[in-house]
Amino acid sequence: MSLQEQITKSKEIKRVAGYLRNVFEVEIAYDILDKIAKARKIEDFCEGLYTALRLQEKTQREKKKEGINNIYIPSGDDLQKVVELAKQNLKETSRYLASLALAYPSKRTEKKEESISCF
Repeated sequence: MSLQEQITKSKEIKRVAGYLRNVFEVEIAYDILDKIAKARKIEDFCEGLYTALRLQEKTQREKKKEGINNIYIPSGDDLQKVVELAKQNLKETSRYLASLALAYPSKRTEKKEESISCF
């Protein structure tokens, strides 16, 4: 499997991106996603992940207010795999991860769409 396929098919990337989406919804944190997406060094990439992880308590608290009781917090193994992929190809991994986080559907949007009736 090519490195590109490893990145795009990685369940760890998808888990971390899902968490980043939750942080983004609570914080409207373009700065965090930009730091990850535009990282030129692995240290910058890891700093972006660290910043997002520091917001886990606030993110969980705000999501509970919205009726979402459990959000996935990336495990150490998830982060280790994502960082390993980033070390192999920082540009592609970082941009894919941040783009995926932005592309994931919002739970708020899903709830609104479910409640809309055309009749």
